[in-house]
Amino acid sequence: MSAAPGTRRDLSHLPLTAKWLGFIDPAWKFLEPGIPRDDPRALHTALIHANVIAQLENLKTHPEVARGLAQQTLQVHGWFYDILTGAVEAWDHEIRRFLPLEEMAAQKSRSAPV
Repeated sequence: MSAAPGTRRDLSHLPLTAKWLGFIDPAWKFLEPGIPRDDPRALHTALIHANVIAQLENLKTHPEVARGLAQQTLQVHGWFYDILTGAVEAWDHEIRRFLPLEEMAAQKSRSAPV
């Protein structure tokens, strides 16, 4: 993902790299608005988050996954793991943002029927 902001360069001399970096392209459409493009760390994290969302959406297009979701026999989850801090964030589709995993678990247990 660190290379993604630079993927708009001509990589014709590195076709395999260009193809591999092309998998990041769908993430751009899920990038949060207002992310400062001049802050590499914020852009990097936001692009990773966006890629998680893009991959979740991609999974939902697979027939077996779509069927499981429709029948409510399957759930898909998107997580972000920060290797530097060990923090884990989970994508909450209802509120459309990433939350610390502990907070997400606490919210789900509070809303679960008793």
